[in-house]
Amino acid sequence: MRVVFVFAKLSQSMIPQAFKKRLTPILTVLFLFAFYSNVNVVIRNQEISRRLKEAKEETARLELANKKLNLLIDYYQTATYQELEARRRLGLKRPEETVYLVKGLPKEPSDSGQISDGFYEDREPLAPQELTNPQKWWRYFFGD
Repeated sequence: MRVVFVFAKLSQSMIPQAFKKRLTPILTVLFLFAFYSNVNVVIRNQEISRRLKEAKEETARLELANKKLNLLIDYYQTATYQELEARRRLGLKRPEETVYLVKGLPKEPSDSGQISDGFYEDREPLAPQELTNPQKWWRYFFGD
């Protein structure tokens, strides 16, 4: 018991009280700095993750648009499309065909020579319509 008591007394006397008073604020400042740095790293990582996700979504959207355009180019290069456009714009007719003109039907106005794609329009999907209260009750009792 005597040895333990001497060791406890030595450890208290080895660390001066002034050093303890200076060490506490220094350790507090170091802890706060480490905490602040870690919070900044977490925030920066979240921002980088958000930007990366947006970039991936934009890349996917552009790839889809590119695929659509490639399919459209392939269609424009087919003989079927070329014949259709020659008939529509240039009035092409084959020798064995007879063309009839129907009076009274309005002719589609030209967009000052601009080529229009009536069959290809890139539209956003429509939002689902909100059901009315009677429709909700009908679905509740009878299903779809």
